[in-house]
Amino acid sequence: LLIHAWKAMEDAGLTGQALSGRPTGVFVAAGNTDTAVIPSLIPNRISYALDVKGPSEYYEAACSSALVALHRAIQSIRNGECEQAIVGAVNLLLSPKGFIGFDSMGYLSAEGQAKSFQADANGFVRSEGAGVLIIKPLQKAIDDSDHIYSVIKGTGVSHGGRGMSLHAPNPVGMKDAMFKAYQGAQIDPKTVTYIEAHGIASQLADAIEMGALTSGLRQLELELPQEVQEEAPCYISSLKPSIGHGELVSGMAALMKVSMAMKHQTIPGISGFSSLNDQVSMKGTRFRMTAENQQWEDIKDGAGSKIPRRASINSYSFGGVNAHVILEEYIPSPTAPANMNENEAYMIVLSAKSQDRLKAVVQQQLDYVNKQQELSFQHYAYTLQTGREEMGERLALVVRSKKELVIGLRDWLTAAEKGEKPKRSVPVFNGNAEECSSDIETLLDGPLREMVIETLLSENNLEKIAFCWTKGVQIPWEQLYQGKGARRIPLPTYPFEKRNCWNSFQAVENTLSVSHDEHINSSDHHMLADVLGMAPEELHPHKPLQHYGFDSISCIQLLQQLQSEVDPFITLPELQACQTVQDMTDLIAKKQEDSSIQNEHTPTFPELIPLNDGKRGRPVFWFHGGVGGVEIYQQFAQKSQRPFYGIQARGFMTQHAPLHGIEKMASYYIEIIRAIQPEGPYDVGGYSLGGMIAYEVTRQLQSQGLAVKSMVMIDSPYSSDTKEHEASVKTSMLQTINTMLASIAKPDKLTDVLISREEVDTSREDEEFLSELIDLAKKRGLNKPEKQIRAQTQQMMKTQRAYDFEAYTVQSLPDPEAVKCYYFRNKSRSFFGDLDIYFTFSNEKAPFDQATYWEEWERQIPQFNLIDVDSSNHFMILTEPKASRAMLEFCEKLYSNKGVVNANFLKAFRKKHEAREEKEDELVKR
Repeated sequence: LLIHAWKAMEDAGLTGQALSGRPTGVFVAAGNTDTAVIPSLIPNRISYALDVKGPSEYYEAACSSALVALHRAIQSIRNGECEQAIVGAVNLLLSPKGFIGFDSMGYLSAEGQAKSFQADANGFVRSEGAGVLIIKPLQKAIDDSDHIYSVIKGTGVSHGGRGMSLHAPNPVGMKDAMFKAYQGAQIDPKTVTYIEAHGIASQLADAIEMGALTSGLRQLELELPQEVQEEAPCYISSLKPSIGHGELVSGMAALMKVSMAMKHQTIPGISGFSSLNDQVSMKGTRFRMTAENQQWEDIKDGAGSKIPRRASINSYSFGGVNAHVILEEYIPSPTAPANMNENEAYMIVLSAKSQDRLKAVVQQQLDYVNKQQELSFQHYAYTLQTGREEMGERLALVVRSKKELVIGLRDWLTAAEKGEKPKRSVPVFNGNAEECSSDIETLLDGPLREMVIETLLSENNLEKIAFCWTKGVQIPWEQLYQGKGARRIPLPTYPFEKRNCWNSFQAVENTLSVSHDEHINSSDHHMLADVLGMAPEELHPHKPLQHYGFDSISCIQLLQQLQSEVDPFITLPELQACQTVQDMTDLIAKKQEDSSIQNEHTPTFPELIPLNDGKRGRPVFWFHGGVGGVEIYQQFAQKSQRPFYGIQARGFMTQHAPLHGIEKMASYYIEIIRAIQPEGPYDVGGYSLGGMIAYEVTRQLQSQGLAVKSMVMIDSPYSSDTKEHEASVKTSMLQTINTMLASIAKPDKLTDVLISREEVDTSREDEEFLSELIDLAKKRGLNKPEKQIRAQTQQMMKTQRAYDFEAYTVQSLPDPEAVKCYYFRNKSRSFFGDLDIYFTFSNEKAPFDQATYWEEWERQIPQFNLIDVDSSNHFMILTEPKASRAMLEFCEKLYSNKGVVNANFLKAFRKKHEAREEKEDELVKR
């Protein structure tokens, strides 16, 4: 927040000296935000750092906090406690506590999408933010030639007392805050043509807010003086669908949004708005809601004079505090044009704390200048000279045009990067004020310095002034602009150095250390213990990992944690080769020491699982099936000569939030893919849902102008007529537990391990039903603590339910001819087959049994190659010998470094495969 206070100060063209020269209050909306900081220290630190004297206070009123802080700042100025004020707000989300609390009360959107005032609104989305603005009385701002974003006409704050409940919006309190704001503003409510509403995205709360706005404005229109006769439409908007609910900072975001809307003379629509909440009625009102931005039209009074654009902001809080603010567009009085000569030279001065930051400042200004179609060099130079703190590292240029400025900045930046002197295309001066000041002071001691600077100023000798300034001489800049009408303008603010201040994991040899008494030290952050749901001291370094229930899923979990927290480049086969805890810690320590391997592995996506040790050739990327994991692809990875990566579902066996919908998953997975392989062509694939994701990834990559060479789809289902219906909670539990059991079972003994629907009591409550399944699973060999099984089950279910598979509609590829698809179809066309009893209940039917679910892919992809494999059902296609042998043989050829898969190979492969199946069938008959 201190950084943003500095940025607000610079945006206003104020130095610290200018700010501290007048009594200045600091009013901050803040809470403890899960930190150990005492909230009052947040504004106090700003007052201390900027050396400003005046009130220094924080306010916490939940969602209304920022507007309450603004209201109190205005009161303080009016009461003579300060002449101007810094008003700030901050909201940080640093722990899960708030999420858990709001979610338990049903306030959060399950889809992570706020739909303010819409029919399908189901809660808000939490978000972070920080923002600061500076306020002062309007006339003082005009006298100081400040840049004015908007004028605050009125503010009101009120609690509604007792209502439906402590947390419910209270229309009485809302209207009271609104009345106070309008009574202070003394304007006609009909001149307000835009309301930035709270719009919490609760159907009931949104309806209450709209009801209060409707009845409140209707009453105010009767009580306040009229400025217009005709009613103009008043548009309702809300930021929450765009950036989420910033809670303590939400009012600050609204203030900035409305000020920017005034600047651009545009009323923003509600992002994604489609249909109005049934409980909201706008009939007979001038209110409008739309997803589209609207040009903010002028309105005129009875005499035909233009009325400034006006808007109001409405806010209410979790605890019942309501706030309302009325803003008005600032229309400056006509002034005489500034006395500027087109060929006049100007001195552009830039400074920073270090050479690195000076480069950042130069690049920032270069970007800014290039984007400006019109730029007043007088205002630009004046702002940089008088409205910025003068720091040690300095650069000054003397230029007459935008072209000269761009050339000078670019030449200096290029030279600085190479450690050379810049070209003398334009006069450029560079120096360190702290290193050079003693020399220049010795040369120009006492009255001589004053006389020299006065002479240079009177002669307008900008080059020598620039030289002196870069050496540390203080320049009275105002003398260069007497009578010229120069003013400060908003310019890019200081590019602060960014530092990571989070606690980070120490070296892996510390986090995974083993004590000499043959036990893991309980004080260490031991990832393996975390994965197994055990305390570190419970692990013995030399006991077999199987003793602790370490299986393929646990192996994937550990690999994810290593990638995201420690990041040694370890593949799944290497982890699986470890027999004991000691083996695993030794492997990780060795990899961490190998800096050459570590440097190769830059991406740290926990969803990215390296499934083999391939180092040469173009990578292969396969996406998870419906379960979410990718360990099932290991057999394919071992056949590939090239690096083979599995990308598993976000949130699968991790605490990350799952991605909702196939399109979002594909977009995120492309980010992962391009971190490994920035440019195409790509090779993608997957089983079941993974094939569908591979198609969508291909479509999006082609849309980005990138090529996909091959796509492998293993029995991937899609049909617009037989889209999968979401399974019941109990079905999901049964399927998830049986998936865990399948990972520890031998293929020929699978049905001996799985739990049948006939073994469980479906009449039980969900939690009791899950406990029954866990007890049965442990008896069948699932060697894990109940707490861990329960947590994994819930996380896997949450991930799978986020797929939203049934909502996905296949869209055409931008370049369908450019990709070859190899589709392995289960020729039995049975989905669960004999395993139906282990994955569905008797009243449910497998959605794709005997359906032609591959035909849509065949229609979309011209180079679609269908290969039938013999499997008893969809679920077993990767594990039954006949089917898996055929697919492995094909992929070995496809993913070799020299192999070519063409029409001749496909023909020969099919013929060989069919002949082998016939021979095997004949042997079985005999």
